[in-house]
Amino acid sequence: MQQVELIVALLAVIGVVGVISERSRIALPILLVFAGMLISLIPQIPPVRLEPSTVFFIFLPPLLYVDAFNTPWRTLKSVAEFITLQAIGLVLVTVVAVAAAIHAVVPDMPWAAAFVFGAIVSPTDAVSASAISKEVKLPKRLLDVIKGESLVNDSTGLIAYQFAVAAMVTGAFSWQLAGSQFFIVGLGGIALGLLCGWILSHIRTKIENRPVEIIFSLLSPFIPYLAAENLHVSGILAVVTAGLFLGWKAPKMVSSQTRLQANANWEIIAYILNGFSFLLMGLQLHPIL
Repeated sequence: MQQVELIVALLAVIGVVGVISERSRIALPILLVFAGMLISLIPQIPPVRLEPSTVFFIFLPPLLYVDAFNTPWRTLKSVAEFITLQAIGLVLVTVVAVAAAIHAVVPDMPWAAAFVFGAIVSPTDAVSASAISKEVKLPKRLLDVIKGESLVNDSTGLIAYQFAVAAMVTGAFSWQLAGSQFFIVGLGGIALGLLCGWILSHIRTKIENRPVEIIFSLLSPFIPYLAAENLHVSGILAVVTAGLFLGWKAPKMVSSQTRLQANANWEIIAYILNGFSFLLMGLQLHPIL
């Protein structure tokens, strides 16, 4: 019961902070992190501990799916070159640069451990990029690049992280094997996302019951993510690809009324999940500091 009360209280905090953000014009994510830090100072508030896998499953798939679903194909094509360079090239270069810097400062640290740290800090946070970009006025083209890049770079960082951890555990690393596995995991996630998107689009086309259609809409991020995780390919790329595919098919897939209702539901869900994610960041900062 205590956990339920805490969730309700945090939801109320998100609402209050949202009003303050609108009145003060301070970015909502910043206020939520600050609010989380203040709440963590209250002795009566129990420590909030979540497994990383739980956080990934609850927050990442739906938030990435919403952004991908609402990203027009034409916009994505216009900045595809920049997205590829930043989401793959720049992330990998940053991983190597951070690893080299850490190894230079701490020569006794194994290269594999340095690469693990580099892979952790290199990708920009997709949730933060999406949330803050809505609060700050930026040129449209720059905003398109940031949004598109944030959809993909987490996958690059996670794949690099997996290889670095494997090298640290086994004590062996092969650039050739890592390169081939990188493309297998990435392309496998994209292929699986297309397959899941195609299957879901056909299922949703046949549904005439609006509540059932909304249920399948809510399941759409989790089906490709779970399938990808079980097949050991990129769950993030699977979700993003499925979201892009379903967003492209949406006008032919469901009626305009159902689409409006689903979009309204997703807008609320994304707002709440974003709110909880930044509050949880703030709640974790006090014990760390």
